[in-house]
Amino acid sequence: MTDVQRVCVALSELRRGEVLDASKLGDLFDDDIVYDDRRSVVSAGRFVGKTAMIEMSVATHSLGLSDDVGNEAIALRGESLVLSRSDLVDQAGNRIERLLLVSLGASGKIAHLATFDSDDIDAAYDELDRLYRESLLPELRERFDEQQRVLEAIVTGDVDVIRELYAPEFMGTDHRLLGFGDAIDLETYTELIRQRPLTLGRGTGRLRDHVFFGRAVAVTNVTINTTSSEFGVESAETLWSVNGWRGGQMVSQGVYNPSQREEAFACARELASSDPEPQPSLANACTRSGDRQIALMLDEHRPEPPEGLFSPDFVHDDRRSTVNSGLTKGSEAETVSYEALRGIAAIDDIRATTLAIRGDHLAMLQVVIEINDFVVEFLAVESIDTQGRRDRTVMFDPGDVPAAEAELDRLWMKTLSNSDADLVRRVRECGEAVMFGDSDKVGTFLSADFVATDSRTLGWGSLDRTGRLQFIGERPTTIGDGYL
Repeated sequence: MTDVQRVCVALSELRRGEVLDASKLGDLFDDDIVYDDRRSVVSAGRFVGKTAMIEMSVATHSLGLSDDVGNEAIALRGESLVLSRSDLVDQAGNRIERLLLVSLGASGKIAHLATFDSDDIDAAYDELDRLYRESLLPELRERFDEQQRVLEAIVTGDVDVIRELYAPEFMGTDHRLLGFGDAIDLETYTELIRQRPLTLGRGTGRLRDHVFFGRAVAVTNVTINTTSSEFGVESAETLWSVNGWRGGQMVSQGVYNPSQREEAFACARELASSDPEPQPSLANACTRSGDRQIALMLDEHRPEPPEGLFSPDFVHDDRRSTVNSGLTKGSEAETVSYEALRGIAAIDDIRATTLAIRGDHLAMLQVVIEINDFVVEFLAVESIDTQGRRDRTVMFDPGDVPAAEAELDRLWMKTLSNSDADLVRRVRECGEAVMFGDSDKVGTFLSADFVATDSRTLGWGSLDRTGRLQFIGERPTTIGDGYL
């Protein structure tokens, strides 16, 4: 039982009593609780505040109406959100059907209650996910959105999305009695997804439960409803899934029966504890496009590259000091070069490590290509256009990070408004001044009421403007190189 479900049980027990204790009721509500009744006919509207919520609860109780808040959970999000069927029942046993969404605030009390018509499940799910996303860090919000895309891809057999969001080294394991069994690689898994709508039919999926364990592991409970196109047979499948993420892609997935909840959560805890503080992933649409291209080049079957891999205006700019192929423009020349490299049967490995990203369309990478005993290493600044096509590659010597970062920022600045570009410049100047201990220059960037907070375990805590400048001035005159 989650935290929000325990609070819901306490609320139901109070409401079922012969006398409603308003003081105890108030202990369960946040001071700024929001009540939002979205039913189409019988609606109490929207109001804010604990007092109004208590008054409505007392009025409902006086009419002899009772309910089991959160008793029949339809969907859960973390520890603080539940969507349930929670019908009102009068003393004669008549029922008013409804859906109820309950959310806990930071205080651990109910901060949001929303009521929906019993058949308005889509709107209820949308509100559930909206509140959940608002509670997540940006990186976890992205993971959650990707999880929703994965579910849609599984239901529809969209292997393009699978290839985009699953890492080349992905391994899947099915712990169900009649599942697909031991670990399978991405190629085998992709083929299973491709065949799914052909054998079971297309359908819809619902994410019933979602819990993060740290930043890299999530447990989901999904229900997939399908209808066979050949026989018209309807079927429903519910399962637990433990998903491990790295660099914006799924690297592992364990599947469990509905009855194996404890096994699934134990697996998630073990995965999370093996990497308790994963580094924030440096990934965006540009790096994911590069990962897909590398996977194609390493595929032993040598599949044809998809159309539109390169923009018609593609620019290849080789700025390395020794092996230098110069400047070429246009997609045709790059396609020829790509096909030539793809045709080398002796490619052992291609690795691309993301060093920096800018927005969703620019990235700086360290690339290593191994061909037999020959190793090629270089830095690359890559960009894609708004359609996801590669439109520029600029190559640098492997140690020339300053030049590569300068080019990355030059391309990025071209996409920003004047005010945003000025803000970026000022942030960079302030960061460089901090790195070199120039407290006088840093002071020109800080307001009089500036406050800095370091939330790391061994950080420096909270400092005002004077304390922060003193701290910077006492650092060594240089702490080495760095890049954004």
